[in-house]
Amino acid sequence: MVVSHEGFYRPSINEQTCIGCHRCLHTCPLLDEEARRRAQAPRERHLFRYGWITDPELRRESSGGGLFSALALAVLSRGGCVFGVVMGDDLRPYHTKAENAAELQAMRGSKYLPSRVGDIYRELRRELRSGRQVLFSGVPCQIGGLLAYLGYKRPPNLLLVDIVCHGVPSLHLWDCYLHEEQQKRHAPGAPRSVSFRDKSSGWNHYGYSIRKDWGAGDVQYTQQGQDAFMRAFLSNMFLSKACYNCRYQGLAGKLSDITLGDAWGIWEELPEEQCAPGVSLAVIHTEAGEALCRELSGPVLEPRSPEQSLRHNPSLARAAVRPAAASSMRRKLFSAKPCRLSLEKLLRRITPGRLRTRLRNLLRRWLNTCRQGSAGLP
Repeated sequence: MVVSHEGFYRPSINEQTCIGCHRCLHTCPLLDEEARRRAQAPRERHLFRYGWITDPELRRESSGGGLFSALALAVLSRGGCVFGVVMGDDLRPYHTKAENAAELQAMRGSKYLPSRVGDIYRELRRELRSGRQVLFSGVPCQIGGLLAYLGYKRPPNLLLVDIVCHGVPSLHLWDCYLHEEQQKRHAPGAPRSVSFRDKSSGWNHYGYSIRKDWGAGDVQYTQQGQDAFMRAFLSNMFLSKACYNCRYQGLAGKLSDITLGDAWGIWEELPEEQCAPGVSLAVIHTEAGEALCRELSGPVLEPRSPEQSLRHNPSLARAAVRPAAASSMRRKLFSAKPCRLSLEKLLRRITPGRLRTRLRNLLRRWLNTCRQGSAGLP
């Protein structure tokens, strides 16, 4: 897999070493449409749940309510292992294996970037053949890739968890963003770590922040509506072209046992103080997923209506919509020499300006304060 000129992982065949076995053609889930469609046979029902893990520290470290941690800890407690995504020292995500709760910590939190899968499918297959229970977490197309690699056979000891996916943004976009942030900060290098979903500013009403740790106690928080990378990501301009025609979007396209996301809009149904630390959404697609959720004794897990869940999570129902101006904006970013283009200037053409965003965030915080104040009145 190599990084394309637009910043996405793409397969590349070395013609000098290829032996012509065509195994790659038979394994690719997009080329073997018939096998993929058979695996995507319609499920009879989908169960919608909201909830959170009761451990306040784990809930705080998670993007939402921490249900991924609850599922992963249940598998680890049985002697199984968990495959998920962590952020590398180079600030690029990759898939790895967790054998204990300590190794699970780095898998918490959202990483809005494509992850390097490497040879993790091969390692996962070895664990399945040894008889261990395995949980694999990734975006829906990575679930599709894994099942294609396994010949669309679903071993009983394999549990598949995907996420509500908005789409995969470009690594070149990320590099330009980091370079620009470094220039503005007059920093000698990139941040030591980045959290895309820090809840120091809250979770309710999409109030999370992006946290960058520059070292030596220099920690920077940016409201998600003001952060250049998040604005570019949510604009849909710089997603992989495959994301606009995703084969795995919609409930009919799911190959996972459970889909996890945020229970956005839950503040319309629950008291603010219950929602503030973050609430997860779980959509259960299979009996195996239902059985695992039923065995969880710690987390709060309650039914939620499909209508509410889909209304606040449109990415559950459809693929990302390609904006009309996407082609010209992509050319401006991807044809420029790396980091020579001002991301902020580009964003002013496609997303709300800073003043408007700041006013919107100020109004949101004021409304939250009013709600909390009125909740305390007799």
